[in-house]
Amino acid sequence: MRTRHRSPREWRLLKGFTLLELSISIAVLAILAIGIFSLTAGSAELMDELQQFQDREAQKRRFVELCRDNFENLPPAARIEFDYKDRGGHYDTYLSFVDAPSAFGFGSMRPDMKRVILAAEIDSSGFARSALYYLDAEQDRQYLRQGLDSLRLRPIPLLRRLKQITWRFYDPRSQQWREVLEQGAAQPPLVELTLAVDGDAEPIRSVFWAPIRQQVEIETKPPTNDPNDPNSPKDPNAPNQPPNPDKIDPVPSPDQKP
Repeated sequence: MRTRHRSPREWRLLKGFTLLELSISIAVLAILAIGIFSLTAGSAELMDELQQFQDREAQKRRFVELCRDNFENLPPAARIEFDYKDRGGHYDTYLSFVDAPSAFGFGSMRPDMKRVILAAEIDSSGFARSALYYLDAEQDRQYLRQGLDSLRLRPIPLLRRLKQITWRFYDPRSQQWREVLEQGAAQPPLVELTLAVDGDAEPIRSVFWAPIRQQVEIETKPPTNDPNDPNSPKDPNAPNQPPNPDKIDPVPSPDQKP
């Protein structure tokens, strides 16, 4: 009977994998699985961040376009007013559109609307929120006397978690930007908005045109007493004296003493 002697290599193949080889194989598979999972998780996180960025940009774009549309379509008789309130370390700002009932009306128009307020207020989260308040004539009178807190109105939120929302107003007289619009000041032809949402690295800046009719003050000057002007009054104290182009002394009346 013939017997076949196997080599050590053939004996190893017949015995299968050793424990060390199995351990190495399992470790390699685990490393590959972890790598695939990390890559998938990283891709999902990147997609989530990209979606959040797109949502923030879309919200800011809609807000800016909403402001632009309402600023540029203000009626000529409307007025822009600005007020702020110290809340202890931060300021709430209130940008008012007076006599503009269609401002921020979203397609509707209430003729009894006297004032629309675009507010920027700090909420409980520590971020600012942008909201709208609508005031009729009676509420507007109370607002001017006692402030907005006395009305207890429910705001209509527009944008939340704002890191920055500030306004500036262009002064056509000094040709400079002002951070505060004083009461009785000339209406600004341009209004600047600086806006930053939570997560933004840099704020965005937008400028809106406000086509509001300016209240022009006409300065009337008294007539000058020019001796070379034939129509100038002879007596400065008698501005209603009739003109005397021939420079002839008037004939005294019979009851006038010589």
